[in-house]
Amino acid sequence: MHWRVALPGDNPTVTTEVLLAAIAVLVVINLILLVRSMNRKPSADATQTVREEFRSGREEAAGRSRELREEVSGSLAKTAELLTTTIGQLGTTQKDQLESVTKQVHSLVETNQQRMDGLRATISEQLNEIREANEKKLEEMRRTVDEKLQGTLEKRLGESFKLVSKRLDAVHKGLGEMQNLPPVWVISKTC
Repeated sequence: MHWRVALPGDNPTVTTEVLLAAIAVLVVINLILLVRSMNRKPSADATQTVREEFRSGREEAAGRSRELREEVSGSLAKTAELLTTTIGQLGTTQKDQLESVTKQVHSLVETNQQRMDGLRATISEQLNEIREANEKKLEEMRRTVDEKLQGTLEKRLGESFKLVSKRLDAVHKGLGEMQNLPPVWVISKTC
């Protein structure tokens, strides 16, 4: 009889049931043979033969049972080992995937930070350019206003000096005419 070791994919219950059925069939065949032989020779040899057959059948059944237990035990051990290995591999794979996702998230955070820094730098540069352009325009406006104010002030001061000069000339002329007039006491005597 050929014994086959159950593989991890095999169902150990089915293998065990098949072996038990085979042992039961062998025991029944042994009993049938024993009964036949008892019917043929009722002698002492027959009794001895029956006893030996029973003993041999019991020993064979015990041996087969032991082999079956060892096979089932080995199959369970292999299944447990395979299950442990598979769980270990799944754990390692899961750990590797988690590390990969963590690295990707870290990379995304760094990339976003770099983009934000670049955006801040660009906005800062543009604001500085706008501020500098505004300062230049304000300076130009101040110069233009100063120039216009200076021109207007000079023009008005010039006009004011001309007016004051004309009036001073008029006052000076009037004073000169007054000096040419006879004194008041002379005029009163003549009257």
